[in-house]
Order: sequence, then structure tokens, then C-alpha cells
Amino acid sequence: MSDASSPFVFEHVHIQAKDAAASAHWFADMLGAQIIHGPVRAEARVGGLRIFIEQAGEGLTPEPDHPHGGLDHIAFRVTDLEAVVAGLKAKGAVFTKDITSPRPGLKISFVTGPDGMSIELLEREPGA
Repeated sequence: MSDASSPFVFEHVHIQAKDAAASAHWFADMLGAQIIHGPVRAEARVGGLRIFIEQAGEGLTPEPDHPHGGLDHIAFRVTDLEAVVAGLKAKGAVFTKDITSPRPGLKISFVTGPDGMSIELLEREPGA
């Protein structure tokens, strides 16, 4: 849902990765991302979301335990969550939360992305 009165439009997410090429391939293999390799970073495009993936230097710290301050996860809406989860599991994806329904009309699941990134997959019924 967009707010036409807001001057802000979501542009991208920028991540640091231990292995930028492997992270880009994960998004391509698991989520069907289009990958654009640039001179400084890779870009994964998934469902209109641009994810800039930059190779991290030696000082990259591990992801913090949940809960923590700052960015917690990114989310993608899908139309058939059961089929998407089954497909990702068949590809070897690791899930931290199987499909649940926190409220009527909403189903969610969490998959572990590159470098332990938390990615929510969700299915919403109209009006939910």
C-alpha cells in the first residue's frame, strides 16, 4: 500500500556480505532475482525491491541475536505461501519459522537468507 501524500518512495536495501557473489546467487537461485553485477557491488532485483549487495571488508561483525535494534528482516508478499515454502525447502532453504497464521487472513514464514539474514514470506487475503 502506498501513501500518495508522502514525498518518500522506497528505493533499495543495501547489505554487506561475507561473500557478495554467493549472496547474489542465493537471491537468484531461491527467489528468482535478476542479478546485475556492477564494478562495486551486485544488485539483486526481486519483486520490485532492489537489494544492493556489497562485499564486506575484514571487520564484518556477525548478525545480532533477536530481538535487537535496527533492521530486523525484509519481507516479500507471495500469492501461494505453501507452494513457495515447499519449493524453497526442495532447494535446500533453511526456515526459522514454518507457516503460521498470526491473525485471520495472514500467513507468514521466515527463511534464512545469506549471512543469516531473516526474510519473511507472507500471504495476505484481500482486506487483511
